[in-house]
Amino acid sequence: MAAVSSESAPAVLPDDDDLSEDAEALPVVPQGDEGLKVVDTGSGMTFMERATDFKSWGVTQLMCASQYWWERTSRRGRTVDMQLTDQVFKIRDSRSAYVAMAKRALQMRNTLLSMEKTHTDLAYHLRDMSAGNSEIPSSLHPALAGTSRVHLNILARNKMLVAALESFSHNITTLIRAAIDDTLAQVPTYKAVRIEYDAYRNALESTRLQYEGSAVAARERAVKLAEENLQPRFERFQVVRHELLVRVRFLEQNEASVMRKQLVLLHNAVCAFYSGKTEVMIQCLKEFHVKIPKVIHDSSSSAAAEENPFQLLSVRPKKSRAAHRESNGESQPSHSNSSEGSRPQSVDLLAVTGVEDSS
Repeated sequence: MAAVSSESAPAVLPDDDDLSEDAEALPVVPQGDEGLKVVDTGSGMTFMERATDFKSWGVTQLMCASQYWWERTSRRGRTVDMQLTDQVFKIRDSRSAYVAMAKRALQMRNTLLSMEKTHTDLAYHLRDMSAGNSEIPSSLHPALAGTSRVHLNILARNKMLVAALESFSHNITTLIRAAIDDTLAQVPTYKAVRIEYDAYRNALESTRLQYEGSAVAARERAVKLAEENLQPRFERFQVVRHELLVRVRFLEQNEASVMRKQLVLLHNAVCAFYSGKTEVMIQCLKEFHVKIPKVIHDSSSSAAAEENPFQLLSVRPKKSRAAHRESNGESQPSHSNSSEGSRPQSVDLLAVTGVEDSS
C-alpha cells in the first residue's frame, strides 16, 4: 500500500548503542605466530565483524535519510496505513481535549477553595454575632445562628466537591500519562521502521529497473541481494505495526471505561452539591473510593437543612398576625365583600425568616 505524499514527518533513526563502549578498555588477545591480533569487543564479535556491522549501519542511515528527503519532496512513494493514521490523529485530539478538561476541573477546584474560605469566615462571624453581642438586637440572634449553620452545611458540601474534583483531575491525568502517552510513544518507532522499510523497498524497485536488459545472472544476483536486505525490514515493520494497533485498541477500551466512571463521579457530585444533598454526596464519594474530608458540620441541623434551608431560621414557632392583633387588643377587619375572602393571602416574610414583628 504505497502512496506519494508530501506530509512532513520527523525522521527518527535508530541509535547506535554499540558505539558506547570504550575502545581503550578492550583486551587484546594475541593469535598465531604471525603477530596478528584480534580485538574482543566483549559481545562475541571480532573487529572485522564489528566493522562490517558499522558499515551496514552507515548504509542504512544514508538510505533512510535519502528516503526521508525524497518523501519531503514528493519524489518517492511511501507506505501509508490510513486507518492507523486516522486513529493516531484521533488519539492526539482526544489527549488535547482531556488536558483541557483536567485544567478546567482544577480551575473549578481553585474557585471552590476561595469560596470555602469566604463561607468559613462568614459562618464564624455570624455565629459570633449570635452569641450575645450587645449591639445586635436579641430578636436577630436566632436568624444569625441559623444563617451560620446554613453556611457550615454549604462548607461541608464544598469540601466534598473539592475532593471529587481532585480525584477526577488526578484520574484524567493518570489516563493521559499512563495510557495515551505510552501509546503515542510508540509512533516515532513505527515511523522510523516504516522509513527504513520504504528505503529498502524503493531500492529493490530501483535495482530491478537498473538491471533491466542486462545479463540474467547479474540481474538475478542483484535482485536476490536486494530482496534479502528487504525481508528483515518488512518483518520488523509488520511486528511494530501490529504492536501499535494492539496498543491503540487497548487504549480505546481503557479510555471508554475510565472516562465513563469519572464522568459519573463528576455528575453525581455536582448535582448533590447544588441540590443540597449532603448524604447523597457522601454516598457518591464512598462509591468511587474518594476520601471524605473532615469538615466542621452541625449534624443536628443537617437533616433540616437538606429538607428546607429556611427551617433553620424558624427557631421557635411564631404567632400569626391575627393572634398578634388579638393579644394587642386590636379588632379583626370585617370583610363585607365575600369575593375578597377568596383572594390568596400574602406571604408573611417576618414569619418565614423567624424575626419577630416589633410593630
